[in-house]
Amino acid sequence: FLLQEELAFMFEMLGLYEDALVQYDELDALFTQFVLNHAAGDSAGWLSLFMNNQVSTWDGLCLSQPINIDKRQLIKHNKASLLDFRNYLFSRQCTLLFLMLRPWEVAQRAIPFLHNCIKELAILELTLPPGAVGCWVFLSCLEVLNTCEQTTETGQVEVYSLHTANLWNYAR
Repeated sequence: FLLQEELAFMFEMLGLYEDALVQYDELDALFTQFVLNHAAGDSAGWLSLFMNNQVSTWDGLCLSQPINIDKRQLIKHNKASLLDFRNYLFSRQCTLLFLMLRPWEVAQRAIPFLHNCIKELAILELTLPPGAVGCWVFLSCLEVLNTCEQTTETGQVEVYSLHTANLWNYAR
């Protein structure tokens, strides 16, 4: 993960945001595939780190900073929970989409991201206190909606609204 992320950082520093986003999208797809393989009985050894690092916080997404250093440090030191990892990865994808002036795509990707995380929590049999997942979903929806609203230009309101309506409904 960290090596491919370094490549994404290099693309980002060069202003090649689309290429950087491709790296994060590949990491996202690979992780999802490893979780699905685990469900089919073929588990990667490193995936057990996420099963051993129980989810102890469900603070939702943080899109206010380009790189969440705290979450990155947890990942770097193999102490990240599934939600820590997923929040970090999605926030990096969102940062790049905002840099490309595509907040509507952040809103479009949010619900599949949330559904995928909930599914992965179930596949990996991670238990959270009652209401924790709902709290995380609600906070994440509000963070995406708030951040998108701040960055949306008037020319994108129609496209943006098509995707935020679903997020408002999901948060409700």
